[in-house]
Amino acid sequence: MAPSFAAKSSVGRFTVLAIGLTLAALFLLPFPLVTSVPLVGLLLFATSFGKGLFDGCIYAAMHDVMPAEARATAAGLMTMLGFIGAGITTVLLPILAVHTGLAAGFAMMAGLYLLAVFALLLARPMVARVIAKQESGLTNA
Repeated sequence: MAPSFAAKSSVGRFTVLAIGLTLAALFLLPFPLVTSVPLVGLLLFATSFGKGLFDGCIYAAMHDVMPAEARATAAGLMTMLGFIGAGITTVLLPILAVHTGLAAGFAMMAGLYLLAVFALLLARPMVARVIAKQESGLTNA
């Protein structure tokens, strides 16, 4: 999916990132209303699918905007921050769930995903300029 979006637009992969996180957030929100185990499984699958879209192209999207000499460092930093975030979430979500309920924790996670979507959408013009600058530098070399 991301390569076809990238072929149509310089910010295509960033569009896929936003779509993936939006789907993940939307499928987290109904958890408080779910009363059956099969529906919980379906929502978890759908949330994982959306997050998978995001995770599946995040490194390629990062490579679109990073100069070649900084890509390894950027990939390492992004991986490190991802693991730190995942570690904090696995500790913080249960603590929050004790005080607010698990549904509120899922809602907060959905809110963070939507905040990231907002940041991705705001960054699109800047990302397009960076990619255009890199492409013009490559064609002039």
